[in-house]
Amino acid sequence: MKGMLQFCVPICFVHAVNSGKSKAPGFFRAGILVIVSWFLFCPLLSAQEKRLSYNIKRNGSVIGNMQLYKKDSGTITSMRLESAVKTRMLISIRIASREDALFENGILSYSYLYRKVNDDVKLRKTHRKYGNQYVVSQKTGKTDTVRIYPVRYNILCLYFEEPVNLRELYSDNYQRMLQITKIGQHQYKIKLPDGNYQNYYYQNGVCHKIVVDSSFFTITMELI
Repeated sequence: MKGMLQFCVPICFVHAVNSGKSKAPGFFRAGILVIVSWFLFCPLLSAQEKRLSYNIKRNGSVIGNMQLYKKDSGTITSMRLESAVKTRMLISIRIASREDALFENGILSYSYLYRKVNDDVKLRKTHRKYGNQYVVSQKTGKTDTVRIYPVRYNILCLYFEEPVNLRELYSDNYQRMLQITKIGQHQYKIKLPDGNYQNYYYQNGVCHKIVVDSSFFTITMELI
């Protein structure tokens, strides 16, 4: 089960968001408002939106699905990932996950990660740009400062844009840069700090398959 949770941290993120009132400064709230508004009006702006759908498979059987959305509006790019997984590893496991990212002028200004396993919220993490750094808020109330700046390419970007000539990307979950290794034609490996790794495969610049490998299991996401 531990391995399954590790898989969901970098890959799958949520169908529900805590809607508590924010105490963040105005420009932080503005960033959140842009994301919320962007998705509320998706049906009206579908011509400007990119959508990707994946089946999530384990041992050849579909155990869930993953949806991604990307929208460009002037200098702002918004992305969202939502996933739902139901499987069994000694016990029944239901995982709902979500990830949001907002880039302004090509620089990450806000991100949100959420993961719920069965009825337990395991992850709720927010990045907010503050000057030349990021303030990271955890579900426990703990706040960290990340001085990796500017972030121009993170995990979500992998699905929509092949990392041609890129050597590293930012992981919002691990709060650090991860190395990108090219392993073949339009194929890349991301090694995670926990020793697991993910392989990404591309066609026409879009990711069509992801393989997540660990000592506990192998999960495959295939573009529908």
